Amino acid sequence: MANVGSAKPPHWSQEEIKALAIAHRKVSEDPVEGVKQTGATYHARIVEEWTKQAPSGDDRRCGTWSDRNGDTVANYLRDSIKAKCPKFNAALMAVDRAKPTGVDEKQQLNMAYAFYIENTKKIADHEFKDFDIKKWRFYDAWKILKDMRYFESEAANNLCGRDANLPSPGSKAGRPKGTKLSKVQEVIERRQASREAYRKLAEVKHEERHKEVAKRIDTLATQIQESTASLQAMCETMVSQNKLKTYRSLMKVAPPSKKQKLQALINEESQNMLEGSGLSLDDVAVL
Repeated sequence: MANVGSAKPPHWSQEEIKALAIAHRKVSEDPVEGVKQTGATYHARIVEEWTKQAPSGDDRRCGTWSDRNGDTVANYLRDSIKAKCPKFNAALMAVDRAKPTGVDEKQQLNMAYAFYIENTKKIADHEFKDFDIKKWRFYDAWKILKDMRYFESEAANNLCGRDANLPSPGSKAGRPKGTKLSKVQEVIERRQASREAYRKLAEVKHEERHKEVAKRIDTLATQIQESTASLQAMCETMVSQNKLKTYRSLMKVAPPSKKQKLQALINEESQNMLEGSGLSLDDVAVL
């Protein structure tokens, strides 16, 4: 009798794989959590969303949902779905670059599938245009995930690794001149555009900070000038007050020949105080 403890995990059904793809996309694109989730939280939520899709009762015969655990689900997502779907994306991108004639989109998918599973070494092999991609267990999952950023970028990496097998620019199956850029180039351009947008945003932020600092410096300089002017006026007023007190004290003891000159000095200083301090004549008289 076989050792139960060493038995392989139950085979994943196409329904389970599709449900796992749906769960992965839903959790990854959560507008509240998104990529900020910890690894443990992320996998726990995927298992939760995946389990919600499990059929009930006897309907579980279409898959083996009850035999899975969190580690099994996480490992299958990482080692199977995240590995196979980008590789098929790369195969499809290679077929698209070859620009096969006389085939529709579905037939291109079939040709890409044949190339992906290595039934043929030729890219866009017309012999396999009626090859049925729907037999691929990951087809439904791929349709759900194909346009997610990770699967696009990984597909581009896979395609770059296959460039040695792609038709040369001068070959019959090569890309015609004047056609749109390849999807690999599109991925690269999107990344470059993102970097350029980030650089421009950083420049705008830097300029805004520079303007704010300059504004604060101008405000501080104005405050200093106003404070200096106020302090200077205060000092001049105090000097004038001291002069007036001195002149008035001298008036009391000065001989008559000097009093006329002292009175002229008192009048001059009083006038200066009136002009510089905003005091009234009565205010100056009591100083």
